[in-house]
Amino acid sequence: MKKIKLLIIWIGLITLIVSSVVYGLTFIGDFSQGIFQNTVYNGSALKLTSGSLTGFYISSIFDASNTANWISIAWSSTEIGEISNNQQSNLSKGNVLLYHLNEQSGTIIDYSGMGNNGSYNGNLYIQTGKLNTAIGFDGVNDYVNTSSLSNFAGTNKISNFAWVYATKYPSSDGLTISTQQWLFYLQLGPSGYLRAYLYGTSNPGYHISNSTVSLNTWHHVGYTYNGSSVIFYIDGVQSGTISDTGNMGWGGGTQRKYSIGGENSDGFDFRYFNGSIDEVAVWNRTLSSSEILNLYKRGTLRLNLSVQSCNDSLCSSTNWTNLGSNLTSPQNLNVANNSYFQYKFYFETTNSTYSPEVYNLSIEYFLINQTNKTENPPDQNPSIIEGGPTNSTNTYDINGENSFYSLPTKDLSKKIISIVLIVLTSIALILFLIYLILKVVK
Repeated sequence: MKKIKLLIIWIGLITLIVSSVVYGLTFIGDFSQGIFQNTVYNGSALKLTSGSLTGFYISSIFDASNTANWISIAWSSTEIGEISNNQQSNLSKGNVLLYHLNEQSGTIIDYSGMGNNGSYNGNLYIQTGKLNTAIGFDGVNDYVNTSSLSNFAGTNKISNFAWVYATKYPSSDGLTISTQQWLFYLQLGPSGYLRAYLYGTSNPGYHISNSTVSLNTWHHVGYTYNGSSVIFYIDGVQSGTISDTGNMGWGGGTQRKYSIGGENSDGFDFRYFNGSIDEVAVWNRTLSSSEILNLYKRGTLRLNLSVQSCNDSLCSSTNWTNLGSNLTSPQNLNVANNSYFQYKFYFETTNSTYSPEVYNLSIEYFLINQTNKTENPPDQNPSIIEGGPTNSTNTYDINGENSFYSLPTKDLSKKIISIVLIVLTSIALILFLIYLILKVVK
């Protein structure tokens, strides 16, 4: 019985010590220290609360303990905004044509890195876009032409997508969104159904989506072909799968140019598109359903970032600098040299099912002494870190390898009192358990 009691006491002692250590590690400040408006931190990401279309998060106030030069801010978040240029991300691998369609005049640039620049027959530049600006098409004779995408002939893999804002449906045939003439098509047909045509495959003819594209609003549309089926997607969701096999080949035996918004060379004027088109992209591989949902989210979600440095611990001046929306990380900072720093994320979505998510964030800075000279700046700038694997707010001392954890000034006294009480309670419990151990041994 004595051995059993002793074992129970030792288990209790070890549990108390381990729980105290774990609590000490998880008590570090993180995103949960900030101010939330229709947003939440779920332990792994900052995001909008369920059903919200907008919201913001204001961080705690970081204290550098001296005047600091706030250098840059970096974060990890949901991929938002335009597709990466020159195949520089996993999503853009195999991307052979990418039109952001932000041009104000002249040549339409292909940002895939493949050099498929286009020429625009029309004058409806810089229309309101889904991602920055878009190109408009009048439904009469507007179109963008480029060279032939000949590397698709003889293959059975393709993904063809765009953001479209259609203002009318055709009375017959279809409004051409994009086409590699006599090889593959993407059209908006009568009543708003998407239509795809692949030449040379075993199931020739128009393939038609299950659901429609409504007018006068932006939709992300397109299809993939994997050698066995054509799969339509509207706003990131599958909208029909049609069996088809074989390699694509040139219909009529002639290579034609790739174009968007119309197909000038065959004379069918009723195929010219009415409305605006944005972010046209073609891949020589079959995108997965998760990648296509990613494409939709990139145009649906918005994430705006503002920052401020302050000379008082409450940042009462509220002098925010708006860095902009859907930024790439990191961003250099251009704020006054002050001891205190704060940032604010503004979240927005046009589909309440999805929210921007921020996973971690770091801020680089160095301290400045009273003569406005840096105090032995290290090889690497110190940083404040939030989120990530440790969900911590971590500030590194520029004069050494040690690190300390920064808490907002207004919460510091409460944290200190709480920590002292926990330590005293733990010591008391440990002493009591030691007493019990000695009593059992005797």
